[in-house]
Amino acid sequence: MSARASLAGRVLSAERLLQKAEIALLVTAILGMTGLGFLQIVLRKVFSTGLLWADPLLRYLVLWMGFLGAAVAAAQDKHFGADVAERLLTGRAKTIAQLVSHVFTATVCAFLARAAMAFMRDEFAAKATAFSIGSLHVPTSWVEIILPAGFILLFVHYLLRALAVALGSTK
Repeated sequence: MSARASLAGRVLSAERLLQKAEIALLVTAILGMTGLGFLQIVLRKVFSTGLLWADPLLRYLVLWMGFLGAAVAAAQDKHFGADVAERLLTGRAKTIAQLVSHVFTATVCAFLARAAMAFMRDEFAAKATAFSIGSLHVPTSWVEIILPAGFILLFVHYLLRALAVALGSTK
């Protein structure tokens, strides 16, 4: 096995490990959303009450699931952006298209992560409360941290994908 192929294998192994962590978070979020949503329905229909913090938390969990799902899709190379071009191309042209697509997407994600970090600085400074659970006031910045984190995850996945393609391995 060449050093290049070995490095490509290690890159893809690192990405698989990251993907497993993302899937675990995604499954946890889905289970939490399902349980909390069900509890809210029961409380409203049976007891004419509900948890005041549940609806805002569920909205934020949707945001988290969106980013985590996008990261898993990126890790599995299931993004749709260059799919048509990759199906039409073969050989070296396909490899170049994949590399350009991954590098371009990583670059866009880097810019979006930077913008999200600027947004988060403002959120931390504002010290706004997303929701309260009794005397615990959950800062908006805690639940919106997925914005820069999500774009950073996507950046890492596309950078690793680009590196794997450049090293000659796509799977």
